[in-house]
Amino acid sequence: MAESLQALAEAAQKLSAGGKFLQAAEKYDEILKLNDEIAEVHLNKGVVLSKAGEDVDALEAFREAAKLKPELVGAHLNEGIMLKRLQRWEEAEDAFRRVVDREPDQASAWANMVLALNAMNEHEAALRTANEAVNAGHRGHPDIHNERILALFKLRRA
Repeated sequence: MAESLQALAEAAQKLSAGGKFLQAAEKYDEILKLNDEIAEVHLNKGVVLSKAGEDVDALEAFREAAKLKPELVGAHLNEGIMLKRLQRWEEAEDAFRRVVDREPDQASAWANMVLALNAMNEHEAALRTANEAVNAGHRGHPDIHNERILALFKLRRA
């Protein structure tokens, strides 16, 4: 079985590299029929579905990966990105928070969390979170800086 899983994974990677994302997702589905407990396969399936523009299905795959392996930060990060694309801001903010709670050095997660808070008109929380990001060592990140300025502007402190 391990050999067939490996062969399917290699086929999926080759299809993905060739831009055939939906076909790659089908290969990942074949793997999951053999063993649906491999978080990384759900994550990889989510990535190719995302590249194919299948955001809702990608979100489902990322959530399954995160459920199976909560320490898999990439699953939470990609979940947040999908939720951001879908403009589901509260859920996105939560996903990005899970990322920075596990890996505070993830600057893009901080930036996206601040963006989500601003999108929900939670500018005070956005400003606090931007300051947390700066304190975590992300002073020079342009997206964090820009979202912090937006929060200050909206709060009429700029």
